[in-house]
Amino acid sequence: MKKNLAIYLALFSLLFVGNSCTYINGNPIKFKGLCKAAGLDVSVDYCTFGSAYFYEYADENHPRGQALRKMLGAKKYDYIVLQDGTPCPFGKRTEALEKLLTLVEENGAKPLLYMRYGYEPDKSKRLAANEDMCKTFMAMGDLYDIPVCPVANAFSDCIVKHPEINLYADDESHHSKAGSY
Repeated sequence: MKKNLAIYLALFSLLFVGNSCTYINGNPIKFKGLCKAAGLDVSVDYCTFGSAYFYEYADENHPRGQALRKMLGAKKYDYIVLQDGTPCPFGKRTEALEKLLTLVEENGAKPLLYMRYGYEPDKSKRLAANEDMCKTFMAMGDLYDIPVCPVANAFSDCIVKHPEINLYADDESHHSKAGSY
C-alpha cells in the first residue's frame, strides 16, 4: 500500500501562463499550498505579465513569447495552465491557442485552460460576462479536447449563493484574496 501511495504523491510540475489574473495574490503559490495540504507535492512556476494575451505568448518575436519559450526550453512540465486576457476575438484567441498547444506538446506537458472570470462592476453584468467566458472557454476546450478549469463558473456560483463573499479586489477587475480560493 505504501508503494502505491508514494507513486500517487510523486512530484508534479506545473507552469502557469497568463496575466495578472493568474499571479495576483500569489495564485500559483496558493495552488501549491492547497496541493501540499492535500498531500500532493507539486513544483510551480509561472510566466505571467500584466494584461497579457495568448497571441503575445504565441508570437516567438514578442518578449512575452520569448520568455515563455525560454521557460519551456529550461524545464519539462507535467501540466501547463493557460489563461488568456479579455476581451479577445474567438478566432484570434484560438489561432494563438493552436500555436501554444504545439509548444505545450513539444514540452511534453498536458494543457489546461483557465476560464477567466468577468470583471464588470455590477452583479448582473458580471454573471453575463462569466457566462460568455464559460461559452468561449468550453468551446475551446471542446475544439481542442482540453480540460477547462471553470473559474468563471465558480465565481458565478459564489456570487449567486454567497453574495456576502467579496470575490473582487478594490480595483473591481482582479480577484480578492477570497476570490483567489
